[in-house]
Amino acid sequence: MSFRRYTGLSPLRVSKDAKYSVTAGGAIRLEYRESARVRYLLTTELHPRLAEMVNDVKREVNGAEGGAFYINEFRYVLVPDGEGGPCFWAGQFDETLVFEDQSNDILVSPEATSGLLPGDEWLGPHVGIPYVLVAGGTDVRWEKVDGRRREIVLLSDFHGASAARQLGMRLARHKGTSGGRVFINERAEFFSRIDEGQDSRYIYLGALDEDPWFLPPEGFENED
Repeated sequence: MSFRRYTGLSPLRVSKDAKYSVTAGGAIRLEYRESARVRYLLTTELHPRLAEMVNDVKREVNGAEGGAFYINEFRYVLVPDGEGGPCFWAGQFDETLVFEDQSNDILVSPEATSGLLPGDEWLGPHVGIPYVLVAGGTDVRWEKVDGRRREIVLLSDFHGASAARQLGMRLARHKGTSGGRVFINERAEFFSRIDEGQDSRYIYLGALDEDPWFLPPEGFENED
């Protein structure tokens, strides 16, 4: 098999609106949840190269085209293996996906709109890579799974406790000091789900900007 497993964080067991997909016709599709009761299926046909990148992996791994994929904060295209293992790396995609439904006056992009502030409602796609804000806002972590081996990877491992706490506290300002899952998307925008009884909403936590972050795994960052 020519495609490699991605050795960084692979999303697992996420909801339908937390992933992109390629349709049978080669379009990119997003299930966009406007509210708990209203969802749209949005598509764009403007990125055939991205669809082909995903389909190259799908054909080799699954024997068929189409299906789910992610784009992480390093702009890497990650394709699930369909069996719950680490994603396959399909390449790098630097363009921005924009979904539009003119009949309903909807424009959805992973890039924060002008004037959006941390704490505001996040109306962009819910597609993002899930990290965990440590309780107290002291650090950010993810869990690396290799068979039966599980390893906690901390932001402080890369940049020290002080720098990790600085970012963690910024996220906790609106996420809350109890911590929990936060998402970062392909435009390095943070957002999080806030549960309110039977309903939930998503809030914007700000952009990564110049804050320290995890390094991309070796062997992927300079490839095309």
